[in-house]
Amino acid sequence: MKSFKKTTLLGILSIIFFGCDDKPVNNNNTSVILKTQFELFNKEIEYNKYLKFIGDDSILINQVSMLVSDPTISTSGGPIYNNSIFYVKNTNPLIILPGIDISKTTIASIDFLVGLNKTNNKIDPTDNEANAVLKTAGQDGMYWPGWTSYRFFVLECKIKKPDNSITNITYHVGGDNYLIKKNLNLTSISFTSGKENIVPLRIHIDKIFSNPQGASLNYHTENTTHSEANQDAITKKLVTNIKDAITLDKPVNNNNTSVILKTQFELFNKEIEYNKYLKFIGDDSILINQVSMLVSDPTISTSGGPIYNNSIFYVKNTNPLIILPGIDISKTTIASIDFLVGLNKTNNKIDPTDNEANAVLKTAGQDGMYWPGWTSYRFFVLECKIKKPDNSITNITYHVGGDNYLIKKNLNLTSISFTSGKENIVPLRIHIDKIFSNPQGASLNYHTENTTHSEANQDAITKKLVTNIGSAI
Repeated sequence: MKSFKKTTLLGILSIIFFGCDDKPVNNNNTSVILKTQFELFNKEIEYNKYLKFIGDDSILINQVSMLVSDPTISTSGGPIYNNSIFYVKNTNPLIILPGIDISKTTIASIDFLVGLNKTNNKIDPTDNEANAVLKTAGQDGMYWPGWTSYRFFVLECKIKKPDNSITNITYHVGGDNYLIKKNLNLTSISFTSGKENIVPLRIHIDKIFSNPQGASLNYHTENTTHSEANQDAITKKLVTNIKDAITLDKPVNNNNTSVILKTQFELFNKEIEYNKYLKFIGDDSILINQVSMLVSDPTISTSGGPIYNNSIFYVKNTNPLIILPGIDISKTTIASIDFLVGLNKTNNKIDPTDNEANAVLKTAGQDGMYWPGWTSYRFFVLECKIKKPDNSITNITYHVGGDNYLIKKNLNLTSISFTSGKENIVPLRIHIDKIFSNPQGASLNYHTENTTHSEANQDAITKKLVTNIGSAI
């Protein structure tokens, strides 16, 4: 119950304390965010249920995920290269690209790899120095230890014939010989200066099997590849079809306006560097290994009434966004948002190993956010080390969970100007220092009040944490 999976990666990201005192930055710096959606015949996939497929067959999709890397944006001023890696799946759909001053240049296209370059492909995800995204991918089984390389595209599903016979599909594409290079033309898209512009990126799963421009698969017989030499023919078909199945859509221009809370984790108002000692309170220094949290049940208050959403968000370094539903702001104004840091009682009892479990909770459960002994979740985790000037170290383990310690948070949005027909990104600041020393809350003597697993005998520390997390948002 008290053990927690030690993933340095999981740490980086907590939403812990959200400061919504930041408005979106208004300048010429323009970012492109590719928002992926896995689709079947132009509809977003429903996982773990049979859906109509080709002919009279039906398909049940268990998993689809991919590694995307090395994006290069072509502009009128020359290429802008970025060596980022993105682990894309249904619970982490975004590819966030760097800012560009479009008052001085225009955006023409983007190139990226579905896969990893040779250097990144050899990184062991269990290495402490490994890229945090690769650590997450490795935990999810995207790494082949025997090959010391990664699967960079995974599709696992079942296809059922009318006679109810089932073909199991296992498509694992990896290896330096099967990299997919993709180019997307962006000239038809109108970007808004000073905004983070979200562009829908669609991955058509049906086209991976049946592709008029590629090579259709006889999926009842060509149903497995692990990119072995004797599976070269199937793998090459997949590489062609995956490339063709990735298409770009223009952003929809209408009055529908979404709010996206983009977290940034800070220490004394500077973005945190993880796994290294940083100046802390007094003469102490702090090394942050891990921060993560579960956020749920957001409600947007508008002039037309509340808009409730029962979504769950597992916030960590590889998934910093809380994406809220669209609102027609030509008919209403946005006032505030309420949400839980935690889960309501129904969601808190869902076993993440259950096939019907919410996909976000499955991921959180894999990362050790679930307490099997309590049949409930940790919804806030902070693990770090604090070093005194004499080099003695205090290990900090703050695991908050249980129905008694839910945090209800309200953020006032009236000072923010939203753009109609866009997905508006609002910076959400996470002040790690305020969880320890909070003028509005209850400061922790962290060298002695250094551990809680939300047990009854740790109630005093846990209550201080709950207060401080709420205040620090």
